[in-house]
Amino acid sequence: MAEELDLDLGLELQHEVNISKGIEGNIIDLDLKKCDREVRADIMVGSKDCIRVWGQVIDCECKPVSDALVNLLRSYTHHGKTEYEGVAYTVTDCCGFYQFDICTCDEHDKYKVIVILNPF
Repeated sequence: MAEELDLDLGLELQHEVNISKGIEGNIIDLDLKKCDREVRADIMVGSKDCIRVWGQVIDCECKPVSDALVNLLRSYTHHGKTEYEGVAYTVTDCCGFYQFDICTCDEHDKYKVIVILNPF
């Protein structure tokens, strides 16, 4: 179910949360030779449970906002005061969509999504 959040920037943020299987990364080294024409580079990766947070940034006329900076922050308490730390950031696509995969989630963690418009 989509929720709308008013960001007090003349924008609205529509988002949805899904639980999905995330992919853990891996790397391989390539040793390319001048005579090679094709090199197969298969990579095996593991998976783990993640929560996918995604949505669309729209302006006050309900038009998608592209190239907006979207920040994911996690809140924590420090000396009795709520503080925030950056977890990830992304940029909206041409249709205003963004997404984050949160794979190390504690059910007590609280998150905040902040949108910053490109000033240019």
